[in-house]
Formats: sequence, C-alpha cells, structure tokens
Amino acid sequence: MKIAVLLGIVIVLLAILIAMTPQVPQGKGPSIVGQNQSLVQPPEDNASIVGNDRDEHGCIPSAGYVWCESKQKCIRPWEESCGPEACLNMTYEEARAIAENSECVENASLGVDHWCNNVTRTFWIDLNIEKKGCNPACVVYIDNKTAEINWMCTGLLM
Repeated sequence: MKIAVLLGIVIVLLAILIAMTPQVPQGKGPSIVGQNQSLVQPPEDNASIVGNDRDEHGCIPSAGYVWCESKQKCIRPWEESCGPEACLNMTYEEARAIAENSECVENASLGVDHWCNNVTRTFWIDLNIEKKGCNPACVVYIDNKTAEINWMCTGLLM
C-alpha cells in the first residue's frame, strides 16, 4: 500500500515538473535563451564561432591546439607532450643561449629549473636573483627569439 502511494506521488510530481517546463518555439537552427528570456539567433558570421579558426598547419588555436613539429600533428600541450626537450621547434639549449645573451643575466644568473608554455609560446627559466615578494624568471619568446625578466611579484611582502 505504501509503495502505491509513493508511486502516485512521484507520478504527480513528474506531471507538475513537465507542465512547468517552458516550451521553446520551433525556429530555424538552435536558439540561445538570453538573460531577458528572449530568444537570440546564433550569429550568421562563421568567423565569430569559437573553433572556426585554423593556423597554417590546420590546428585550431581557440580550442588549444598547437602544431608539434616532432610529431607532425596538432596537439593540446596539457594533454600530450610534444617531446622531451622541444617547445614549438625550440630546444631548451636554444632558449638558454638566447637568455644568456639578454638582460636576464645582467644582474642575475640563470637557474636550472625551466618550463615551456606552448600557449604563450615562451620558455621560462628560473633566475638566481633575490627581490622580496618576487619569484623572477627569464622569459624567452620563441617567435622573435628575445628574452626579458618577468619578476612574478605577488605584491605580498612578509
């Protein structure tokens, strides 16, 4: 008897929920409901659609894809490594040589820790220099083969 009552309550609640669900009028293509609850048609211009961009290799940068020369394919750097020492066609040794001939070493020395950011197309090499509240690194720009110091200061001084 209790199961029949519970089943009846569930059916009534489902019927109320379905009745309260707003009906979307049928039109051409998908519609997006804005904050004012009016229907907005998607843009006609394909250039404004995310993922509709391609680079010279066919990769989609807005979706996070970059070209990996060593694998000869588009990859997402956070999902797949391009190679042990390669970063968008630049090795760590090449990046370090650029850093050693830049402002980065005027008042500091290059550290050992380094990493590549495929999205910003930069190599980051730790710097052995002290500045309170900062964690400086030498940033090597892959595209123009220049380098500069990024102090990475938090603004919090202890």
